[in-house]
Amino acid sequence: MVLFNEAPTEQEAMQASFSYVVSMAAVAVGLPLPIINLVASVIFALGSRRAAPFARWHATQALLSQLLLFIVNASLMAWTVRCYLADADFPTLYFVGAGGVVLLNAAEFIGTIQAAIRTRRGEHVRFPLIARITDTLLDSSVP
Repeated sequence: MVLFNEAPTEQEAMQASFSYVVSMAAVAVGLPLPIINLVASVIFALGSRRAAPFARWHATQALLSQLLLFIVNASLMAWTVRCYLADADFPTLYFVGAGGVVLLNAAEFIGTIQAAIRTRRGEHVRFPLIARITDTLLDSSVP
């Protein structure tokens, strides 16, 4: 687990918060094309490579959450297209899966809003599962 030795500065907290806002701002444009949210997060994370550890960590976590969401949404889209093109009935499991994807998207949206607010206050927000991956990716680069 990555621990930060000092409280983030105002600038670091703002940059960390902005990494979450970027992924949400892209929702308005990217709703029909979820890859736009992912691209926006990639661009911001790449721009944060030389940022303070707190801001870099949160930019990476925001990117990983968008990547996970993109994979889940793309999987549902592929399943939808497959059922449609095969002119097959949509199985009951499809609707259960689609409901789960909708809930995951809603949870990620709400979690992202909370993370943006809390990191702006200088709090270190950790998303379940994604935070561990972020720790592993950035462990060697965080003092």
